[in-house]
Amino acid sequence: LNNLGTYTFNLGVTTVTYHAEDLSGNSAECSFEVTVSLKPPEVINVRIPNDTMNIGDVVPVTITVLDDGGLPYSLVSGTIGGYEVTSFTRSTATTYLANITITEGGNTYDGSQSIPVSNLVITDGEVNSVPYNGSIVQPNDLLDSRNPEVSSMQARAGTYMIGQWVVVDVVADGPRYTAGAGTMVNGVALSP
Repeated sequence: LNNLGTYTFNLGVTTVTYHAEDLSGNSAECSFEVTVSLKPPEVINVRIPNDTMNIGDVVPVTITVLDDGGLPYSLVSGTIGGYEVTSFTRSTATTYLANITITEGGNTYDGSQSIPVSNLVITDGEVNSVPYNGSIVQPNDLLDSRNPEVSSMQARAGTYMIGQWVVVDVVADGPRYTAGAGTMVNGVALSP
């Protein structure tokens, strides 16, 4: 036989039997099994927006996977920057969406640091993926899980007249803080 043809097999085990007969009526038969199975689940890449993330933010996560073959995967475990991955949903056969929520007191990363992805495991219900461990490195992905702590505020010494600017020195736990909208001193809005 020099032309066996092309066949489509379903998932599972299929027995293929060939029967051959020559012009003299001699015949022979052979059988073999073809096993078709999906590749085990695999996480290929993990992305978050290249943007600042603050306390209370629900950050969207895009997870690229090996084609799920139409059988949606489930999340087993995983963290990004120490924050639990939740709300795992299928978008396409190769793209799943999830979230992390930034909580006060969690890990903080400045834009130059990589954010670790740890032990991200998905399953097809029978087989778990190998844990995905990697890093997300983007220049603008500041992840800030700390509220500013003001340790003191004091008006600079002097005598001031009505309408004059008063300089207030603020000592806080970090640089580059600005006064938020609605900040007031004695009922007067504070200008940055």
